[in-house]
Amino acid sequence: MTGRRMTSAALALLTTMAAMATVANASATSNLPAASGVVLTAHADPLTDAETQARQLQAEVSKLQLEVEQASERYDGAQASLVRLVITQEQATRAATAATRPSTRRVPSLTRRHVRCTCPVASLVSMPAC
Repeated sequence: MTGRRMTSAALALLTTMAAMATVANASATSNLPAASGVVLTAHADPLTDAETQARQLQAEVSKLQLEVEQASERYDGAQASLVRLVITQEQATRAATAATRPSTRRVPSLTRRHVRCTCPVASLVSMPAC
């Protein structure tokens, strides 16, 4: 689910729960003992309670939406950093492999016919004549 769909689903759930709580509060009355011993009966105004609860829920949903957006931005930033790190690692791996791989160019072997000896000492040492 995407962030917006989850937020919409969360809003629908919270609205349903608020309606259920309002119905439960409207049907309930509470008997509160007073200090003088007289029992007071409190009746809640269902409309006011529902409006108050709806405002609280809307504030909470707005706060949660902001948190989702911030978390999404942090995730996107972390993912972009990871991609950059993977690319850097791949480039470093390729460079290291290229540096340690033996050269594929063939170097011609040097033989007597390729080298011309101009050293006068060559004849004194046990080297073949040039």
